[in-house]
Amino acid sequence: MSENDLEERVLAANNQFYQALSYGDLQSMIELWLHSDQAQCIHPGWNRLQGWLNIEKSWRMIFENSNRVPVIPGNPQVSFCEQMAWVNCIENIAAPETSPHAIKTICTNVFQRNGDTGDWKMVVHHSSFSEVIPGPIEGNFAPLH
Repeated sequence: MSENDLEERVLAANNQFYQALSYGDLQSMIELWLHSDQAQCIHPGWNRLQGWLNIEKSWRMIFENSNRVPVIPGNPQVSFCEQMAWVNCIENIAAPETSPHAIKTICTNVFQRNGDTGDWKMVVHHSSFSEVIPGPIEGNFAPLH
């Protein structure tokens, strides 16, 4: 498989993450993550969550208690090392219609390739606040299913 093919597959997994996040699709989020004690997640402003069970609980709580908010990845940069890949990007978080601002975060998403299927599974998501910008931002995703 060429490096371009690998990059496309990693970017597809990264986009799956942002679609699941934007649509509040817990099932898609569950399918994307590696269910491992080594998995880690840092939501903006949160402490580090260690292990899939804690991460799943956080996504469940976020999706049950928040309105759906488009989060659009920008400027993705993909790097590889053996069975691991990481994407550094900017997250453009749409402001609600009632807000004059949107939020940008900086993010690193780390994926591990599943040796059996070749699928890329998320093992780390780390997002930190970057800036508040005039909003709302433009953009959307095609439906997941």
